[in-house]
Amino acid sequence: TAQIFSRGVTQSADVFAPVVGEPLPPSGFFNTDIPTVDYSNAIDQAAAVFFAVPDNWDGASDGYLRIQYAMAGAAGGNVQVRTSGNIANVVSGTTTALGDADAVFATTADTNPHRTAVVRTIPGTSLTKGSVIEVAIKRMNAVGSNNPSAFQVIAATLTLGITPVAGFSSQTFNILLSTPLSDAQIV
Repeated sequence: TAQIFSRGVTQSADVFAPVVGEPLPPSGFFNTDIPTVDYSNAIDQAAAVFFAVPDNWDGASDGYLRIQYAMAGAAGGNVQVRTSGNIANVVSGTTTALGDADAVFATTADTNPHRTAVVRTIPGTSLTKGSVIEVAIKRMNAVGSNNPSAFQVIAATLTLGITPVAGFSSQTFNILLSTPLSDAQIV
């Protein structure tokens, strides 16, 4: 018997697509093997990631977006990202725009991989099971960013609550005798 009261599902996006009207950051590598999207420290660039709301989403919780990244050079400073996007509602057939949301975070003077705090909350009221969420991630250099290194985005994750699971689990064993017992053996 088991009951799980709260659960979370995290989807990861490591495939990035162009954003209309924005320069696309070039691809690169972290530690020679892990592909990245390398945002310049000189011009604003944007790339989009995509997530699908799972069928076991709890129907109410918000989505929380975080970014996994490394800096190309060992220089500290701030990086500002602006997120925006769209939600394609597969139930109603409508599209909801996500307005701009800015987040600034301090980077350490190293080239190690890191994970941001939540950079965007996507309201659960705008989601349905199966909806596709497109989030554009744009590095803002003119405002908020002062780190002189390229911002290497490794992946983005979206965390949503899923339906609590409660129930019973049982396993039945059938034991079969390979040789029948005789009447004399049964007491």
